[in-house]
Amino acid sequence: MRIDNIFIYHLDYELQELFHLTKAYSYKKIYSCFNLVTRMAFLLCDKSILIPASNYFESNIAFSILNRLCSLSVNKLDTIKLVSSSYNLDELLDKKIIQHGNSIKTDGYHYVDFIENKKNICLPGTMKKRNASASKDIQVAWLKNEGIEVMAKKIYEIVSGCHKASAIEDKLFSIPSKLGNQAYISRYIVPLLELGDDYNKPVNTVVNLFITREYIKSFLDEYHAVCLKDIPLIDAELILPSGKEYNHLSYMDYAKKLYELDYKGIRALDFIEQCSAEELYEYKESSQWKRVIEYKNKKDIILPPGIKKENRMLKTEDIKIGIITALPKEFAAVKMLLENSKEYFLEGKGAGHRFLVGEIKSANDGVHKVALGLCGMGNNKASIRAMNMHNHFENIESIIMVGIAGGIPSPDDSEKHVRLGDIVVSKGIVQYDFVKETDESIICRSEPAIPSATLLEALNAMEIKEYDDIYKWREYIDQYAVKKFKKPSCEDLLHDENGKIISHPYDEERNGYPKVFHGKIASANTLLKSYKKRQQLKEEFGVYAVEMEASGIADTTWEMGTGYIVIRGICDYCDEYKNDDWQEYAALAAASYARDLIENLPS
Repeated sequence: MRIDNIFIYHLDYELQELFHLTKAYSYKKIYSCFNLVTRMAFLLCDKSILIPASNYFESNIAFSILNRLCSLSVNKLDTIKLVSSSYNLDELLDKKIIQHGNSIKTDGYHYVDFIENKKNICLPGTMKKRNASASKDIQVAWLKNEGIEVMAKKIYEIVSGCHKASAIEDKLFSIPSKLGNQAYISRYIVPLLELGDDYNKPVNTVVNLFITREYIKSFLDEYHAVCLKDIPLIDAELILPSGKEYNHLSYMDYAKKLYELDYKGIRALDFIEQCSAEELYEYKESSQWKRVIEYKNKKDIILPPGIKKENRMLKTEDIKIGIITALPKEFAAVKMLLENSKEYFLEGKGAGHRFLVGEIKSANDGVHKVALGLCGMGNNKASIRAMNMHNHFENIESIIMVGIAGGIPSPDDSEKHVRLGDIVVSKGIVQYDFVKETDESIICRSEPAIPSATLLEALNAMEIKEYDDIYKWREYIDQYAVKKFKKPSCEDLLHDENGKIISHPYDEERNGYPKVFHGKIASANTLLKSYKKRQQLKEEFGVYAVEMEASGIADTTWEMGTGYIVIRGICDYCDEYKNDDWQEYAALAAASYARDLIENLPS
C-alpha cells in the first residue's frame, strides 16, 4: 500500500491544551513521545509529511522536533511540507499578526525569531500553499446545523439552569462575526460566548474538540492524506474524522515491530528516536525498514517473533484487556472471578508465555476476553511481563495490575484513613526509589503516571452507580470470600511510632465492606517494613498505598501506548507488625473491584 501524504496533527499546541498534556506529563515525556511519532510518519510516507506551518511556529515542542529533522539529505528528499494558506513566510507573518496580535511576540511563539532575523532563516521544510483554508472550512462546519446543534446540546448539559438552549445556539451562531479575522481557537471563542467563568473550562473542551476535528478534516480532504492513529498520550478517536473516505494508519503496529528489532547494536525504536536526521534518512532507505513495510503489507498485522499464526490455539487478536498479578494468591483470586477460563502456552523462549484466558461481561452486553499473567515480585519483573503481554496480544488496549499492598493510614482523618481489607485504585504512580541523591538531600525524580481516559471513564461509571446503591464488587466479595479467601478473624490492629496500639477513627461510611480510595500509589523494588518511611511517603507524596510492581507496569504501558490502572487490596500497614493474615482477603477485594471495573468497559 502506497502512502503518499501523512498529515501531522499531534504537534498542534491547541491539541496539547485540549488533552491537558502539560499538566499530566513533563516536557521531556511529551517531547520524547511526539518526536518518535513524527519520525515514524517520516519513515512511513512515500511522498510528504504535511505539517501546518502554524504548528511549527506556535509550539516549543514542534519547533524543536522539526528543527532536529532538518538536514541536507532530508531537505533534498523534500519530504517535510509546512502548509499554510500563504504564498511565503512574509505573508504568513502578516496574517498571524492579524490573527493573534502582539501575542506572537511572547514566549512560546517563534514568529519573532524570523521577524527579527530574516537573513538567517532556515526552515525545516518547504513552504506549501493550500488551495483551501482551515479557518473557512471550520466556519462552514460551525454554521451548519450539525455544528451548532451538536455543540449547543453539549454546552447546554454543562450550563443547564443558567442559560437556555436557544440562547446558546444564538451565541454560537454569532461567533464568526464576533471573531472577525482572529483565528478559530477556543481560547478566543469561549469568552465571546459569555457563559460565565465557572463554565469556561468544560465549554472550552467542547469547542476545542469540534475545532480540532474540523481542522484536521480540512487538510485530509484537500490532500487525501492519512493520519497516524493510536498514538500515545492522546485519545485520537475523539478528534480524527471517521468514515469510509478517511484511512488512519496504526502507529502502534509499527512501534511494536521496531521495539522487537535491533539496529546498529540497539533497539530499532530507540535508534529512531535518538538518531540524527541524516541517520534517519539512511534508515528509511535501509533493507530492514523495507522488510518491515513489506512484512506489514503481506501479513496485514505484525506478529511478534516466535508465534506462528497458523499454529495458534487462541485468537490472540481478540484479547483487549490484560491482568497481571505478582503472587500466586493474587492470581488465584482473579482466576475465581473469570468465566470459561483456559490456560494457554504461547511460543517463546524462557518464562512469561503462559496465560490464563477467560471472559468477563462488558458494559454493552458483550464479552471481554481477558488474559491473566503472573509476574513475580518487583517492578522489573512486572515490566517484562507487561511487555510479553504486549508481544503476544497485539490488540491489547489496557493492562490492570491487581493484588495486595501495604496501606498508609491516617488515624487523624477518617476520610483518608486506609484500613486492612480496603481497596486503593491508582490515580498516579510515584516511583520513590527513582531519586537524585546528594550529600545534602534525596530528591525523588518520578512523575506520577496517570491511568488512561478509558479506564478513568469506567471508574466514573462505577461511582455513578453507587448513587443507586449498586456495588457489584461487594457481591463478588460475598460470593467468593470462602475458605482461604474469607475475611480473617484477627483484629485490625494499628500501632503508633512507639508500638502502642491506637484506635481507628470513627467512620459512619464503613458498613462491613472495604472502603475504596482513589489516589496515588508509591512503588519501588523495596519490601517496606518501616513506620518512619511510611510516614515520609505519606507526607511527601500523599500516597494511600505502597507496593512493588506498579511503576514497571506504568512505564511499559506508556512506552507501548496502552492504558493501565493499578488496583490494590490493603493487607498490612508497612511497619514492623506486618504479617500475611489479611493477604488472601485483600487479594480477593482487589480482584472483585477489577472485575466490576472491566464490566463497566464496553467491548
